[in-house]
Amino acid sequence: MKTAKKAKDGPAPLYLNETEIECTQTIDVLHEDPNLLVLTSKYIDVIWDGVALAQKEGYQIDTMISYVVSRTSGSAVDTNLLVAMSK
Repeated sequence: MKTAKKAKDGPAPLYLNETEIECTQTIDVLHEDPNLLVLTSKYIDVIWDGVALAQKEGYQIDTMISYVVSRTSGSAVDTNLLVAMSK
């Protein structure tokens, strides 16, 4: 996967072998090297698009973790999913 430079008005698009992942505002690459890829998203259904593309490139799911994020005390919380994959 590669990440283009961040645009002024939003996050940078994500690519897997020159194929842009749709819904780029909803999937973040936390770590990438030739053997490890870590994706996260607060949209559980959307992250699987990125996982499916990574699997086509030979990555396999090692672990999945869901976690809760709260911006400020009393605000709504988001449940995020982190997926770690390796070759």
